[in-house]
Amino acid sequence: MKNFFVKYGYDSMKLLLAQVAIALFGFTLAAVSSKHGILSIITSILSILFYLFIVYIDLWPVGSKDASAVHRGAQKPAPWRGFVIAMVANIPNLILAVLYTIGYPSMAEQEWAGNLCAVTRTILMIAEGMYNGLIGHVSVGGVLLREFWWTYFLTPIPCLLVSGFAYIMGTRRKTFTKLFTPPVPESDREPKKKKRFFSGKDE
Repeated sequence: MKNFFVKYGYDSMKLLLAQVAIALFGFTLAAVSSKHGILSIITSILSILFYLFIVYIDLWPVGSKDASAVHRGAQKPAPWRGFVIAMVANIPNLILAVLYTIGYPSMAEQEWAGNLCAVTRTILMIAEGMYNGLIGHVSVGGVLLREFWWTYFLTPIPCLLVSGFAYIMGTRRKTFTKLFTPPVPESDREPKKKKRFFSGKDE
């Protein structure tokens, strides 16, 4: 486990920072469009898709790099690694979701539970701001999604799935566009041609 954090801790941190950046962007869009339900939902979906795109382009190179290491015999293949990297990045979200769940059953009767839910939900709505337009306007049984405890366990799932998929695609060196170029080992690269310099004098 220690080796995992040493090698992939930076990649998990990149995912977390990407979430924070896109969350603030999504939170702002949700606040601006909050009075227009359809517009808020659309901007939320676009923010989520953009976030997942960032997740994909962050994890694909990790899978591609690990594929080279597996080919050299430096490490064993682990198709699940992308999911674990994303899971580590989502630990703060899951901790907040657990805290909200603890207070949820008693938040209407107990002051401490109500305060716990209010604080954790506020933090979650900022930390996962790209989902605000969606969970703030879509309801189940007349209750908005942002009120349910299980909502905050569902929001990390898209990141986990896309991370795992991107990692696997990277290990297989498969791309949808020319955005990614698999690294070529030094031994397979064409030797660089030496530049010739002329004095400019006629021979």
